[in-house]
Amino acid sequence: MDGRKPIYVETTIRADMETLWAHTQRPELHRQWDLRFSDIAYLPRRSHDEPQRFTYRTRIGFGLHIAGTGESQSKISAKRNIRLSTLAFGSGQPWSLISKGAGYWKYTGSYANGSAGRIEWAEQSEWSGRSEQIDQTDHTGQIRQTEQTKQTEQTKQTVNGIRFVTQYDYRTRFGLAGALFDRWLFRPLFGWATAWSFDALRIWLEEGIPPRMLIRQAVIHYACGAALAGLWIGQGLLPKLLFPQDGELALMQAVGWIPDSWALMLVKLLGVIEIGIGAASMLLHRSRGALMLQMLLLLLMALSASVGNPALLATPYNPAALGAGMIALCIAVLHSSHDLPRAARCLRKPERTGGTRL
Repeated sequence: MDGRKPIYVETTIRADMETLWAHTQRPELHRQWDLRFSDIAYLPRRSHDEPQRFTYRTRIGFGLHIAGTGESQSKISAKRNIRLSTLAFGSGQPWSLISKGAGYWKYTGSYANGSAGRIEWAEQSEWSGRSEQIDQTDHTGQIRQTEQTKQTEQTKQTVNGIRFVTQYDYRTRFGLAGALFDRWLFRPLFGWATAWSFDALRIWLEEGIPPRMLIRQAVIHYACGAALAGLWIGQGLLPKLLFPQDGELALMQAVGWIPDSWALMLVKLLGVIEIGIGAASMLLHRSRGALMLQMLLLLLMALSASVGNPALLATPYNPAALGAGMIALCIAVLHSSHDLPRAARCLRKPERTGGTRL
């Protein structure tokens, strides 16, 4: 649309096709893992041949929401174990950045021998819209064999995974201002939310962890990580670099291990180091090694201050209490990082590989 770069996300999910299809096509399941939507509802239709119309709504805070409508169509090749769901969507609300858009979800089954790798789509006339269709044959034995191997095929899919891909684009409102806002902020955020949601869906189907638990875990992880980084940076910036004479310098001198002539320089150097640790902790919040190193440093800092001047333990906001609190934050960040969805696990650009035409 108008030369804008579409949003593309791809992942591989170790689940059978029917399970993945259900969790992406049934609104009561879809809304649980997709951060882009607060609610999705199907509208009645007279026959399965008609497009499936739906409504969607997304809460944006302060009691406001964006609502819209759309329709989707599905095409299924039971023989080739590939499915395609196309959709068009839009919002008539004047405050919605997105006016209308379109995209697709593509499901490609992967088998043990890898023969269902990258595939190009043939003309739509080659597709059947019925998921239960089987190839016509005059051999009853072949039909029976197909039914008997259905479970085996499903097991192979589960082991090797389904390649799940989406690509979509949309038009924006508000002229040049809306286009610039979309390009530099909204579209990257929307793409990240799509990729994060895909990984949450993968963890749900592979590990059995419901999305609501993953979202709660992510809130705990990022909140504790932000608090930890903020304490490092705050402790380095305010009492050490900006206002060392208001207490930090006296605290350093009270330890008794450092000559008074070096104290101010060391306080400021320690402030720079703590700011650096805080910045690094934001980037390495998933690294077990980085978190263990922080806990070791906090323990050594608290012990050195307490041993050097035990009277500090009786003061408010003493080094031991601060260190214990920050170590607790490290532990919370460390344990909440397991099975945490990551947008970076998904491919954001299609791989240029050769394929087999259907």
